[in-house]
Amino acid sequence: MSESQFQVIYDGPALQASAMNVRELSASLAALDELFESADSLLNAGKTKQTLKVRGSFETGSFKVNFMSSRSSLDRVKDFLNSDEASAIIAAGDLVHLLLFGSLGVAGLIALTKFLRGQIPTKIHENEDGTFKVYRDSKFVKTERRTLELYSDYKTRKALEKTVQTPLEENKVTEIAFNIEGDPRYEVVTLAEREYFTAPDLDREDVNKMEYTAYISLIKVSFREGNKWSVYDGANTISVRVEDEKFLQGIEDNQVLFGKGDRLKVNMRVEQFEIDGALRTEYFIMEVLEHTHPEFKGQGDLI
Repeated sequence: MSESQFQVIYDGPALQASAMNVRELSASLAALDELFESADSLLNAGKTKQTLKVRGSFETGSFKVNFMSSRSSLDRVKDFLNSDEASAIIAAGDLVHLLLFGSLGVAGLIALTKFLRGQIPTKIHENEDGTFKVYRDSKFVKTERRTLELYSDYKTRKALEKTVQTPLEENKVTEIAFNIEGDPRYEVVTLAEREYFTAPDLDREDVNKMEYTAYISLIKVSFREGNKWSVYDGANTISVRVEDEKFLQGIEDNQVLFGKGDRLKVNMRVEQFEIDGALRTEYFIMEVLEHTHPEFKGQGDLI
């Protein structure tokens, strides 16, 4: 049996008094157990059983839960244990790293999901050392094949979604951190990154995709839901995801300021797809071409 110990830390305004909703906590912890079970089943082909146990007591302040991850073999045959196949089995500690941290300089599942924002990679390149460069446009992170397998698995992604999204809520829990015992690193997921962990739709069939230039006015700008904004295109109010990183960085650096009635000229992409017979449409702002403010009208203009 192999074992590994790690910690999950919940933090936010609601936890200043060391209080956390029991249902949200239990649902998140149950999903974490499901995440490890799904990953173990996928990577070890059902030959092992992964178990998560709470180790020690809950800690106050920020809400901390200590875990012990253990893996036992389901095949007790001596020949199997001595075979090459047994040596390929992923140990509990390795599974914790694959899900939470990756290895040195190599992204684990959480880091990869944050980097890709839950989307399909633009490009994947295999390196000579067997690792992979995974691209989002011109940027990339380094990861390994097993992490890519986990990212492509619906059941694992769905469990990760519930682990992260269930407790995260504005003015309550705004941050979840993962730490392996003895490791100074922390893998942190914030409320602003919550939507990145939405699992992909199962059996999605793309119907249509088109790009065009449009003028839109801003209704609601949000930085807590994966840059998904509400805008008006002259006919309808639509929800759009902003992909223009240069424009978003300008906002972050206070170089772009918003006011009521602001108008944007943008390159827009519309994706239509079908899931379980239902047609859905999603909108994306690929690039902001112009940002204009409404002209101020003085009293003379009101006559």
